[in-house]
Amino acid sequence: MSSKKDLLLIVGLSGSGKSTILNHCEGMDIPNFYTGDIIPPSVSEESKINFGDSLGGDDKFISMALEAAYERYPDNDTLIIDSIRSLAELEYVRNFDCNSHLIALFCNYNTRMERVKLRDGADASRVHFRDRKELGLIKGSKFNIGALFGLADYNLDNSGRVEESCFRLNEIIEDIRSKRS
Repeated sequence: MSSKKDLLLIVGLSGSGKSTILNHCEGMDIPNFYTGDIIPPSVSEESKINFGDSLGGDDKFISMALEAAYERYPDNDTLIIDSIRSLAELEYVRNFDCNSHLIALFCNYNTRMERVKLRDGADASRVHFRDRKELGLIKGSKFNIGALFGLADYNLDNSGRVEESCFRLNEIIEDIRSKRS
């Protein structure tokens, strides 16, 4: 049996349902570490996106997040890292002393738009800009979620009912755990 932690790395665009689906994992005794938790509390809500963007996309941000997650959950053999947004972050984790499993969370565009409007009140142009930035389509962006989708170990379509996505996530976690023993 491996003594390394299993890290379930989540990748998904805004509104794909990362938070919703990961809340399901709380009942499975798998801690969910949101990388945004490393942003200092003194940073205003409005500035959090820019703070994460300035660090995100390279290995500095993910290394800080992993250090914090390992400190917070030293005794757990499985952790969920929400979320990873670049090839540099993925490469860092894959070279880390762990078993990494990249899970791509997909959702159709219209459903994502509706979710983001309800959650943030954001209009389509703002979401479209964020998508382009996270997909690496805007010059200077460090993010490239699209490439991560292509490298995923598992794919999860979260366009339908939450219960269906939770069932599929359970299957993925059971598959990962079965390979551990």
